Amino acid sequence: MWFVRKGRNRGSDALDALLAEVNRAELRAETCSRALAERDREHSALEARLRRLEAELAELRQARIEAYSRWWETREERDRALHVARRLRRRLARMSRRLAAQPSLTGGAGLPSGPVALGPKRGQET
Repeated sequence: MWFVRKGRNRGSDALDALLAEVNRAELRAETCSRALAERDREHSALEARLRRLEAELAELRQARIEAYSRWWETREERDRALHVARRLRRRLARMSRRLAAQPSLTGGAGLPSGPVALGPKRGQET
C-alpha cells in the first residue's frame, strides 16, 4: 500500500513510522480545518459587506433617479415660466404700440419695457 513504506521490516520501527505519518496527516488535516474555518469567516464577512453595499447602491440609484426627476420637473417649470413671460412680453409690447398710436389722455409715461420690481403694497412695510 502507498502509505506503508517498502523496505522496512514489520517490527516496531514500521509501526512507529506509520504512527508518525498518521500524526503528520492528522496535523495537516487540523491545520487545513482551521484555515477553512478562517476562510469561511472571511467569506461570511465579505458576503455581509457585499449585501450592505448592494443595498446602499440600490438606495443611491433610487436617489439619483429622484434627483433627476426633480431636476427635470424644475427645468420644465422654468421653460413654462419663460414661455408665459415671452407671451406676456409680446402682449405688453402690442399694447404699448397701440397706446403709443393713440393720443395720450393722461399725458403720463408709457408702459415699462423691462422687468418690473414689485415693491410692498401700500400700508405694508417690511
